[in-house]
Amino acid sequence: MFPRALPTLVLLLAAAPALAIDYSDHWWNPDRSGRGIMIEQRGDQAYAIVYDYRDNGTPVWYIAPQLTVAVEGPDYPPILTGALQRMFFNGDGAVPPLDADQVGEISIIGQTAATARVAYTVSGTTTVQLMRRLDYGQAQPQGRYLATIVHRPAGGTMPVPAEQVVTTEFTATTTPAGSWTLSSQTLGPAGLVRCTYSATAGAPLYVQTGRVAELNAVSLCNGVAGTFTLRNIEFTSQGFSARIDETGVRSVVGGQLAAVKVGAAGG
Repeated sequence: MFPRALPTLVLLLAAAPALAIDYSDHWWNPDRSGRGIMIEQRGDQAYAIVYDYRDNGTPVWYIAPQLTVAVEGPDYPPILTGALQRMFFNGDGAVPPLDADQVGEISIIGQTAATARVAYTVSGTTTVQLMRRLDYGQAQPQGRYLATIVHRPAGGTMPVPAEQVVTTEFTATTTPAGSWTLSSQTLGPAGLVRCTYSATAGAPLYVQTGRVAELNAVSLCNGVAGTFTLRNIEFTSQGFSARIDETGVRSVVGGQLAAVKVGAAGG
């Protein structure tokens, strides 16, 4: 028997924006080695540290201590904007020991969950770079996860109708041969639906970039073929959240998913 969806979780998922990008991560431009930006975001506030080089090759760091996070609409990524400052040391015994001069402005606009357009102006010179999250290792999920899936409510309707809420158990495991696999089972009005997921031709099943990941799969649910996509996957020690689109036995467009880890695979 599957646990019933938690009402609080359903409300939180339904209230979330359609495209919520959290920029917190290390970002870099693969074409400009040694340059990048570190961003830390908390809701509608953020700060950033930019590391770059002057024309003479001298490394220089700038900070943006108070970035404003603005959202133009439900289908647009947030825009981060603010003043860019250069820190300097005032000398031993000085109060404060560190000070800062404003040297320009910076704006950060997400292109995808893993890429962003970063533009900053320093002393009248504007630099524009397409940056991506810094890859530092794959963290494919392992174990059993109990997920609540909510379709995007039309017009923000609350409470979410029961037929738009699904509780699914996902199982992720690595075979002895080293292949990562994903399956699920859902108990609903039509009975038990079991699904397996496999990679599309010529593309990996699971790709992680920095702290976010994406999964693109062909699904087979009770013998019915379909597609299954998870975007903006973010993991915590307790589970993960994602955006979901699905076709086949179940149709989900612009849905939202939150999952809690409930045990090891086969446990």
